[in-house]
Amino acid sequence: MKRKDLSYELLLENMSRIQEEKAMLQQQNNELLARLSSMEESYKAELAAMRDTQHALMAQNTSLQQSLETMRLTMEQQIKINATLSEQLANALSTGKLSQGKRFAPTTEQRDLLNNRRIDGRGRDRDDFDGTNPPASGTTTESRSCEHATPKQKKKSKGRRPSIERYDCDETIVHELADYFKLPEGAKFKTRNGETEIYEWIQYEFIPGRIVRHVWQTACYINADGDCCKTLPQEERDNPVKGCPFSAEMLAFLLVEKYGYHTPKKRIRIKLREMGARFPKTTFNHYYQLAESELRAMLEATLREAVADCSYLMIDETSVLVGTENEKTGVVEYLKKYLWAFHNKCGNLVSYVYEGGSRAREVVLNFLQKFKGTISTDGYNAYSVFDDDRHPDILHCGCWSHARRKTIEMIGVESEVGYKLLDEIDALFDYERRFKGMQATEKMQSRQKLSNHVLNRILTMAKSISTDTILMGKELVKKAVNYILTQWDSLRNFLRDGNAEISNNLCEQRMKPIKLDLKNCQNIGSQGAAENAAFMHSLVESCRLNGKDPYAYLCHLFRKLKSPPDHIGKRDLLPDRWMPVC
Repeated sequence: MKRKDLSYELLLENMSRIQEEKAMLQQQNNELLARLSSMEESYKAELAAMRDTQHALMAQNTSLQQSLETMRLTMEQQIKINATLSEQLANALSTGKLSQGKRFAPTTEQRDLLNNRRIDGRGRDRDDFDGTNPPASGTTTESRSCEHATPKQKKKSKGRRPSIERYDCDETIVHELADYFKLPEGAKFKTRNGETEIYEWIQYEFIPGRIVRHVWQTACYINADGDCCKTLPQEERDNPVKGCPFSAEMLAFLLVEKYGYHTPKKRIRIKLREMGARFPKTTFNHYYQLAESELRAMLEATLREAVADCSYLMIDETSVLVGTENEKTGVVEYLKKYLWAFHNKCGNLVSYVYEGGSRAREVVLNFLQKFKGTISTDGYNAYSVFDDDRHPDILHCGCWSHARRKTIEMIGVESEVGYKLLDEIDALFDYERRFKGMQATEKMQSRQKLSNHVLNRILTMAKSISTDTILMGKELVKKAVNYILTQWDSLRNFLRDGNAEISNNLCEQRMKPIKLDLKNCQNIGSQGAAENAAFMHSLVESCRLNGKDPYAYLCHLFRKLKSPPDHIGKRDLLPDRWMPVC
């Protein structure tokens, strides 16, 4: 019994120990699970932080890549801009060296570059060859004339020759020797061949102009029939322009000063003030506008019809600065506008057209509504409408002077090819000098026989240059070649009309008065003033072309304002038909 109790106690003791160990193990297990849970949470937090950091780094990397790409594109664009600017600078420097000299002189374009160059004239010689054998060397007319040339002999003196007056004057006063000199007693004149040796001493006297104001004291009276009459004669009462107190002579003087000699109105007022007449600026300008508007209303339509009444016209346009009132603010702004010139070469008439300052092709289309014939223009795109079938009655001829100028500019960057192309273009102008004076039919036949060969060579050279990527990479070469190729149809059309010129220089020269006027006056005050100025330049320049005195012509027109003629009579008043009355 005692043994069983002992075993039971040992068993209980073991059970108690096992329970304690189990509780300890359970406690350790719980502690481990807690630590594991804590470690897992810490790991998850660190993992989340690492993911956030990774996302931030990825976003930062993407932003950095975008910034680098933007910087790369910006640098490439800047490199292209720098290359373009460098090319433009080089072209500008080359063009600047080539364009020194007078602005309007066509010969100074080539003075620095074209002198002392070797010209290959073999192509021209082939075109001119007529099958005859050339003269043997050393037997030309020039050499033979040199062989028989004799030295110049010194001319014997024939004594003092009478003076010849080289300049004409409105009045010449001859002072005879006997009128102002009497020989002293015992003196005698020197003689030659038995006659008194007399020579002339010439002196020019200037008589300053002056302005005279006539103030008529008038009154009214009643005649025997009971009618009320005025003492001032009607011919003195009627001024040429209503509302303007100036006579026809004074109006002609003022307009010729402005449009013939390009004197600004301010200087004209100063000149009048020094001549004894003072006028306020506003009143003075108002008188100008009245006079110009009256002449324009009488002759503008007739002049345009007369200019367009031909078979050959030369057309050009230029920019002018015109004061334009802003519709919103009411402030006058000086804007760039355009004025057109239509030059009738055969009739020596020119019409300047200002239609709201527009440069659109509608201005040309409106002017040429009834025109049938040939026109010469530059390469402005507005004239391309005449190159297709929409206007079959109009033949469009391009300008070889523009092609030549671009070729000269091309020489600055590519001399060898540029000189070859320039030699061929010069050959066209050489032929034109030879054809000068020919009738239209004969000139057209000569052009088709000789100039056509030169045109074929120019086209071949231009096409060859256009396929060379290195040459076409130069901006000035590209401009010259593209101008010739794109304008080729109009450039070769001069072969089809003997009256047509190969360049538009004659019409460009008609722009000189406009540019000279703007150079002195800077701008035109309003749209209406621009329209009046265009018409007055048309009259004065047409007078210059016909060799007529603008002052005498305008005096006659102002006298005609009192009783304007009909349409046929107005046509006879234009400068090409008007004749001064002696």
